[in-house]
Amino acid sequence: HGMGFAGALAEIGVGQNGENFLAPLAGFNLGVEAGQIAIAIVILPVFLAFRRYPAFSARGVPALSAVVALAGGYWLVSRTLLS
Repeated sequence: HGMGFAGALAEIGVGQNGENFLAPLAGFNLGVEAGQIAIAIVILPVFLAFRRYPAFSARGVPALSAVVALAGGYWLVSRTLLS
């Protein structure tokens, strides 16, 4: 993540002209991590509540896993081959 964030920050001019890039990079990374934790705090209880339904475990979990895998595959291809 850090190298990707550093590249994104460099594109908007952070760290150029001899500026210190460590503080903006750390702040950006901490903000992203805080956002991920906030989303997990909201979503995790919902998924835990659905675990009591066998249909969710049988169909919902594999379907959601496929969506996550497809999104990851799309971003991998778009950022490596299409950049």
